[in-house]
Amino acid sequence: MDKKFGFEKLDVYQQGLEFVNLCFNLTKEFDNKIQFSLGDQLRRASLSIVTNIAEGVGRKHEKEKKQFFQTSLASCFECVAILTICTNQKQINEEKFNDFYERCYSISKMLSKLIKSVNKFNN
Repeated sequence: MDKKFGFEKLDVYQQGLEFVNLCFNLTKEFDNKIQFSLGDQLRRASLSIVTNIAEGVGRKHEKEKKQFFQTSLASCFECVAILTICTNQKQINEEKFNDFYERCYSISKMLSKLIKSVNKFNN
């Protein structure tokens, strides 16, 4: 399928989509009570990463773009906190945590560059 929207062409968006899918699959394995609370929160935070990228790209003004990209970055940080709690609650092991952590770190670096590119364009 040919990507028609600008945000679909961004590597950070594509990595974010992969991360969302991994989070949804991961949370299926959680205990029922934790799946309802932490699992739901992780799914929503990971979704927020990609939805805010898409919405930010669609904004006309640089200040709005930056705001959505910053929200996406904050959601990435939120995922790290949730994953840490999931590890502490024995829902995921260290190896899985490290894999998800590295993915968050990679996405956060790309988002930071995206935010800086908006700043440069704005000056």
